[in-house]
Amino acid sequence: MARASLKRDYIRRESQRLAQAFSEYDINNDLIHIRTPVRIKIPSPREQIAYEKMDVRKPVEIIIDDVRDNFFPVQVGDMWVAVVANDLDKKTLLSVSDEQFKIFSSMIAGGHTGLRKGYLELRLIPRSVDVTKPLRLDDLEAWLMLADIASMTIWRDGDSKDMVWEQTADWYTPPNHQEILNLYRQQ
Repeated sequence: MARASLKRDYIRRESQRLAQAFSEYDINNDLIHIRTPVRIKIPSPREQIAYEKMDVRKPVEIIIDDVRDNFFPVQVGDMWVAVVANDLDKKTLLSVSDEQFKIFSSMIAGGHTGLRKGYLELRLIPRSVDVTKPLRLDDLEAWLMLADIASMTIWRDGDSKDMVWEQTADWYTPPNHQEILNLYRQQ
């Protein structure tokens, strides 16, 4: 009986702490950053010819291996948050122009096709958190958070700082861009 009481107290305390932290969160400056390894699938020359004949843009697929059950586990202090990036599946199939494809394939794969390794960086804005009780996900007890993708960047594998692709949501203006816009408006 005492154990159930301790568990209820723990859930209540952590729920209040999570709700407080979420209410203090500055949506413009405190993005959630996630960096995860990916495999990048570049169409073969035969597939590229087929896409050209169909007069469609070439697809580049981003395969994320570390996503468990469609969430990213993020540790915040001594608790875990299961961050679900809204519409991530739609953002990992890039449709690129011929010019973008040439740049993309030469940077990521040295002109080769097939699967290549890289890293995906997501910058997420939280939209909602379930503070009623933590979820049991595999062997992890975590609080569920839904987040929108403010921007995503693909980097070439290795220690290089070569950014291959960046996409920013239309509704998001990074703080450093906002500062530049503010300087422009003051003139």
